[in-house]
Amino acid sequence: MTETTPAQDKSDAIHFKKMNCTIVSYLQRWELYQDRFLNCISNQIVEMQQQQENQISLVLEKKDKSRITINFYSFSPSKNINIKMDFDILWCWKFPIEYVPQPSGLRWIQTISAGVDQILEKRSLPEEIIITNAKGFQAEPIAEYVLGAILGHAKGLFYNVQANKDKRMKSMMPDTLNKKVLGIIGTGNIGSKIAQIARNFGLKTIGLKKHPGRRPAGFERVYLPSDATDFYKTVDYLVIAAPLTPETRNMINDRVLRLLPQGAYLVNVGRGEIIVEEDLIRAVKEGHLSGATLDVWRKKTPQPDFFDQERFLITPHFSGFSRYYAQHAATIFGQNLLRFINREPLNFVIDRSNGY
Repeated sequence: MTETTPAQDKSDAIHFKKMNCTIVSYLQRWELYQDRFLNCISNQIVEMQQQQENQISLVLEKKDKSRITINFYSFSPSKNINIKMDFDILWCWKFPIEYVPQPSGLRWIQTISAGVDQILEKRSLPEEIIITNAKGFQAEPIAEYVLGAILGHAKGLFYNVQANKDKRMKSMMPDTLNKKVLGIIGTGNIGSKIAQIARNFGLKTIGLKKHPGRRPAGFERVYLPSDATDFYKTVDYLVIAAPLTPETRNMINDRVLRLLPQGAYLVNVGRGEIIVEEDLIRAVKEGHLSGATLDVWRKKTPQPDFFDQERFLITPHFSGFSRYYAQHAATIFGQNLLRFINREPLNFVIDRSNGY
């Protein structure tokens, strides 16, 4: 899916008039992303030279037939390399802000993820720098992950995996999903895809969104923050698919968890900081919640309590990934780079005031 978003008051920031440009990619497995990126822009490449193992020089033809030279440097976060150069464009997931020279020529940051809180939390990042994300293609794998988590819980699969480790089985009464209520916090691309797939299982889908407006696809009903209490009181399965913003940080706390019906189940594919983890652990230990599947958590590693309880399933933040992830992310960057050098509005521009 392609979404064109004007840069609004930053429109002059994409009027890139230089005849050369420096790009830094800061990615794990950068060779994979670079290969897909070069394939995406291959029709515009007039000349390409390998300068070093991590550096290539490109000459691209623009729409007006003029040419621009691109110096493309790639670095791996795992090697802790200090980047001592100025650059115009950054392609990354997370990036140490101290690596940006001061003063800087940085004009644009393209992430490989849908969430950009790891970039926006850098308060010293100048407002004139455009930030774009990579979104849309994660929705389907995340939706499949969520339904897998819900089915695994309802059918007792997770608990038998644990029991099988001790060469035994755990007898329990499996549940059905038909007519159960699935509440989704965040009704964007990801939340909407979850809702659409969930309805195939007979789940009633309701959403909680920040702003009024049209009802997103897949939802039978959408609540606003002013009606959040009514939303929480009705859900059997609560899914967090929202970005991390000042409004969503710590929003799932003890008060909210106690509003959920007895035995409700939680799935988090948003951000770990949205949940107050101690409150969630307590709600599960006390039996108010039947369990949770967490693909994200607050700290670098999950709390030990998450592994001590059979009613938690913890995964390594991979719900949005598939074998095609690098291809999709590289295509978005390649298309945006061509828009950038041709002084056109970029796709997926982040509104810093909203956080997405």
